[in-house]
Amino acid sequence: MRRERAARLAAALGATAALLLVLPGVARGLDRKKIERELLELEKLSTELNGRSDIVIAQYSRSPAADRLGDVENRFSEAELHFLLENYNAAAVFLFDLVDQPAFQASRHYHDGLYYLAESLYQQSSYFPARATFARLLSEGGGRYSQDALLRIIEVSGKLDDYTGIDEHVEALRASGATLRPQVLYVYGKFLAGRSDLPDRDRLARALTVFAEVPADSPFDLQARYFMGALYVQAGDLDSAQQAFESILPRPAKSERQRDVKELAWIALGRLHYERGDVDAAIDAYQRVERSSVHFYRSLYEVAWAYVKKEDYQNALRAAEILMVGASDSPLAPEAQILIGNLYSRRKRYEQALETYNGVINTYAPIRDEIDALLSLHDDPVTYFNELIQEEGESFAVESILPPVAVKWASTETDVKQAMAIVSDVEQGDRDVVEGRKIASRIIASLEERTLEPFPALQEGNARATEVLNGTVQMLSRLADLERSLLSDVLEDAERQRLSEIRERRARLERQFRALPSSQEELEARDTLWVESIGRVERKAYREKLAATSLNAQIVAIRKWIDDTRDRRTESAEEIEAFLRRLDREKEVADALEDEADDRLTEALRLKDEIKSGAASVAEDLLRNEYQAALATEAGLMDSLRSRLPADRKDYHARILSMRATGEGNLSELQGLLATIDERAEKRRLDIRRQVDIELERLEGYGRQVSEVMGDTKNLVGRIALNSFRRVQDAFYSLILKADVGIIDVAWGRKADKSKEIQRLAQEKDRQIRLLDQEFKEVLEEAE
Repeated sequence: MRRERAARLAAALGATAALLLVLPGVARGLDRKKIERELLELEKLSTELNGRSDIVIAQYSRSPAADRLGDVENRFSEAELHFLLENYNAAAVFLFDLVDQPAFQASRHYHDGLYYLAESLYQQSSYFPARATFARLLSEGGGRYSQDALLRIIEVSGKLDDYTGIDEHVEALRASGATLRPQVLYVYGKFLAGRSDLPDRDRLARALTVFAEVPADSPFDLQARYFMGALYVQAGDLDSAQQAFESILPRPAKSERQRDVKELAWIALGRLHYERGDVDAAIDAYQRVERSSVHFYRSLYEVAWAYVKKEDYQNALRAAEILMVGASDSPLAPEAQILIGNLYSRRKRYEQALETYNGVINTYAPIRDEIDALLSLHDDPVTYFNELIQEEGESFAVESILPPVAVKWASTETDVKQAMAIVSDVEQGDRDVVEGRKIASRIIASLEERTLEPFPALQEGNARATEVLNGTVQMLSRLADLERSLLSDVLEDAERQRLSEIRERRARLERQFRALPSSQEELEARDTLWVESIGRVERKAYREKLAATSLNAQIVAIRKWIDDTRDRRTESAEEIEAFLRRLDREKEVADALEDEADDRLTEALRLKDEIKSGAASVAEDLLRNEYQAALATEAGLMDSLRSRLPADRKDYHARILSMRATGEGNLSELQGLLATIDERAEKRRLDIRRQVDIELERLEGYGRQVSEVMGDTKNLVGRIALNSFRRVQDAFYSLILKADVGIIDVAWGRKADKSKEIQRLAQEKDRQIRLLDQEFKEVLEEAE
């Protein structure tokens, strides 16, 4: 506020410079034409200023309630525009405190604002505050957003593995008389089906009830029926499961998703028939899956096993061989290869069986050994994977670690990227907390400057009122000059001396103000120079920070290079450790330089805020008050001399007094408006300060939560990567184990066949001996 007052005062002083000239002597004569021209010009100026004053006062003297209502409407419009343009960060910034203001809560856009805020937070992956805001929307009615909010709550709860309150929200919606949309019923049914905190009987019953509510003609009908079949299987009710799956088949598929569900239903029916021993029906169901389907080779694999159960090994072998040719790069391929070996073994084709099993071992055993070596190479594989992936960042690719053949078994890359996203979000949350504290400090500092900078509407009102006020002061100064001209030849020496003293005092004040900017343009020019000077310091600090960051990156790269090549280096271990200690010292220096650059950037930002605040010195206010006192003293002296005016000058003087009264009245009203603007600004400062204090308290809570989560996510990426690699390792161990067992089965089959052959030969031998004995007895009898 002091800045605006200083600018107003400087402009007024500049406008009244003519009044500070050396007092002329007694007028020798009166130039009536000149006086008439000056009066006409001043009357025109007075009329113009009076109209401008009325407009400014009418426009900016609105009630605070109307001002607040207009402000929240404008802010919501800005937020809605950013939301529709998918600038979710800006939308959330506009809405975050707006939804807590009573004026906005009474607005017709309140539910819109809550939904836009919740959705903006969701789109930025801020799931905790997004879920809380969606829940708040539902608890306050929700309006047309109720079911969308419920869907988001269920989705976010799945991401956070926290389903608290969902049942209550659903029951509240039902109690309100709302008909749940098919999508809501389907998602809610999936939520119930996946709950682990309910007994199986209750979980299955509730999920089945909800899925049964999905309308038959909705886009989610087939999916709901498929889930019902799966739940009946879990419950052991295979008849109901079969009915559920069969009910899907005659319905038309209206989308690719529904076609996919129908194919899955055929596979599910095949499995049901297989479990019940109806192998022909199972094979028929499996074969209904089209060759173009992504599920074709899975169904073909299960067809092969159905033929095995039927002991139709020829068709089983044919199905497995088709799978091997058509899906050679699929994880099903080695399973099919093992099945082929099993079929060869069953058909006594032992050499082919051994060749098939050995093919699996020869192909996948080296990969298993390579993964074993990778996992056993480092004492702490979790830390190794964590550091490796953190260094590669977004460019991480599982192909760079796993053998190419093993990549299709690995979900490592997806798992790691999800873990990296979690860690990145947590780290970003920590940075946001720190940045939030800085922003709060800047806001508090700006509020303590007590300027109008944070309130553009009030700042505009202040500027326009000041502009009219300065014009009015300029007009009053010219009127004072004209009035002095009319009185100049009726002054006595003592009066002339007194007026000279008053004017000398004003001249001294004017000289002091000459060093200050005399207009808004000059103030802005001075601020621009200061900002440019700070900008040069800021750019230098950015360069220093960039250099320190680059140095840190080089140190990390050098350390990794040394670690990776340690077993090939010719230096001794002591020399390597000494070099690494030197690197650590260099890193400490780089960290210190980076911190120093950050401090300079923070200070530059603070100085910029201080310049924007435009805080003038208290001395300017004192000078202004002293200047107004001198003007009042001069006006009082001339008022005491009014009775001496000759009759032919009284008409001029009356016109001057009329304009002067109008100007002083406008001046009083404008000063009252400026005081009102100051009061409204102060009230809004207090409101904002209270809001900032509330947000700071929330921020501290977020900070504590982030700190706890950061402890839980330590080496999270490394742990997930290691677990994923171990799953791949287990898959290859399983393949090799099945092949080894197959080879053993072949050996046992051969042994069993040999044993049977030996037993057959022994039996034949016994039979031949009995025959010989019989023949020998007959010969002996004949001989006797």
